[in-house]
Amino acid sequence: MKEQIRSVKVRGAAMEVWEMGEGPPVIILTGMNSPIWEWHAVVYALSVQYRVILFHRPGLGKSELGEAIRRTGALTEELAELLPLLSVHEPVVLIGHSYGGLCA
Repeated sequence: MKEQIRSVKVRGAAMEVWEMGEGPPVIILTGMNSPIWEWHAVVYALSVQYRVILFHRPGLGKSELGEAIRRTGALTEELAELLPLLSVHEPVVLIGHSYGGLCA
């Protein structure tokens, strides 16, 4: 199973991204202060059939806070910029939990 943790520049700031598996992309948007690692069991289960992608929002994990104003819409803008950088150009399954659900 392919697994990668890397830093990607989004809106001028480093964003920590965790990818695992291969196949159609599944994006998980976590809760407000939820680290991506809390989703370990879900990611491993889904990665058998899917390319699972999670990221720490600015100010969480190793993601830099940056200069952008923090609001719900900012997450969707960051995701729109992030996906092409990860070579995701096809439709995705979007999973949102708590605050991530609001953004989804």
